[in-house]
Amino acid sequence: MNRLFVLGLVVSLLSACSSDDSYKGTSDPNRKDREMYRNGSILGGRGGIHVFGFGNKNSDKPAIGVNAYLWRAGLEVLSVFPMQTTDPHGGIIETAWYDPEGKDQTRYRVSAYILQPKLTSDALKVTVFKQVKSGGQWKDVPLGLKMANDFEESILERARALRQSKRADS
Repeated sequence: MNRLFVLGLVVSLLSACSSDDSYKGTSDPNRKDREMYRNGSILGGRGGIHVFGFGNKNSDKPAIGVNAYLWRAGLEVLSVFPMQTTDPHGGIIETAWYDPEGKDQTRYRVSAYILQPKLTSDALKVTVFKQVKSGGQWKDVPLGLKMANDFEESILERARALRQSKRADS
């Protein structure tokens, strides 16, 4: 029974890897959608989220599928924190725990998510986590939205300034 399950799984995975190029050169109405998926963008075109980091199959360069200004601004604003995870293709910036100077009993961690390719306020979501050391153990402490909103505003302001300076250079 176990061998049969593994064999079925392998066959399923291999069949999922096959490519369907039979629509090329035809008037298939879904051709454009299929090409966008094959080219790496699940939302389509240049502005989508790019799977595996490649937005154009004819290009060797990884495409950043999120707003470049928000991405750069997020890295700059959060640079005081040690970075834990950064994913430019998924728009994720996560910091490691950071102990501000003089506050050995308190630490913070920030997660920033770039949700859209546009430079708008709803394209960014920041979450801040706080822990306090009590009895030798770190305990989560509820934190209001003010600190997260402050980080969002700082990142948005920096992103707008970067875009403005790019326009001035052009």
